[in-house]
Amino acid sequence: MNDYSFRLRFKFYDGTKLGVEDGQLRLDCPEANRSLTLKSLIPEQSIKDSSEVALIGESWPSEREAHQAGERYTEALLLSMARMQIGVDLGARSPQAVVTRSGLQWMGEKVGERVLQDSAGLMVFESTPVPKFVSVGTMSVQLIRPAKRFESCFQAAIDHDLSPRERLSVELFNASFFESSIDARFLTLMIAVEALLQPATREQHSKDHVDRLIALTRDALGIDDDEKESLLGSLRFLRKDSISRTGRNLANAMLAGRQYMELPPDEFFKHCYKLRSSLVHGSAPRREDIANAVSRLADFVSDLLAGPLLEIE
Repeated sequence: MNDYSFRLRFKFYDGTKLGVEDGQLRLDCPEANRSLTLKSLIPEQSIKDSSEVALIGESWPSEREAHQAGERYTEALLLSMARMQIGVDLGARSPQAVVTRSGLQWMGEKVGERVLQDSAGLMVFESTPVPKFVSVGTMSVQLIRPAKRFESCFQAAIDHDLSPRERLSVELFNASFFESSIDARFLTLMIAVEALLQPATREQHSKDHVDRLIALTRDALGIDDDEKESLLGSLRFLRKDSISRTGRNLANAMLAGRQYMELPPDEFFKHCYKLRSSLVHGSAPRREDIANAVSRLADFVSDLLAGPLLEIE
């Protein structure tokens, strides 16, 4: 009976490298009789110099198990790369080239081999016969991150399950590397933080006060229905803590003892949140303030997402 493989094709952000001098890196797989390999997709190029890379898993007994493994190791890759501040593009936000089924069949007949669409992101397929892929796209890389650090991050990340909020935040973090505008990158990083936030209900005396304001507003005369509903919506939101306070609390809880721009985590988040509010609401903060904050904000988001990887430096 044939087994199944998965293949996760991705690109590195144009500005980071993973320092693997060989064309492939065999990774330890915790599951017996399976294999995990990080591989350059450019012939005779090292991973460090390659514009196209894939994480390949082999020898799963069913398509379903291969897909589940692919999802699991995709998250491990995303989290470990986020910890190392290496931006990766899985193609989720990029246009995809499409080759029709008949086109793939025609190509296969021409080369005398099995041919599959070289899709970005995760794909699962029967392991044999070994397929050839229709490939697209190139990009250059510059900064080097050490391979040993990646291996440590990847192994620590394997058993760390991301919540839906964390998965969204990791994807936003990666998306920030592909923003050409510094303002856009800053805002994307702030959204990545906000995706993690779950405002708590305020203390009872504060909630009771808000409820009295809601009752007064509901019974008020001389306010049209649309305006009244707008006011009530704003008041209901006040039953929960503000985003600003929730972010400060999260920063302190997870990153106590660290500093960003010589500020403790809660004060750094407060500083960035003020910049974010100014930028979003048209107050046009100084570009140098955004530029100074954005690199440390990337550190901050990477640390927030790190979980068991936080102490891997």
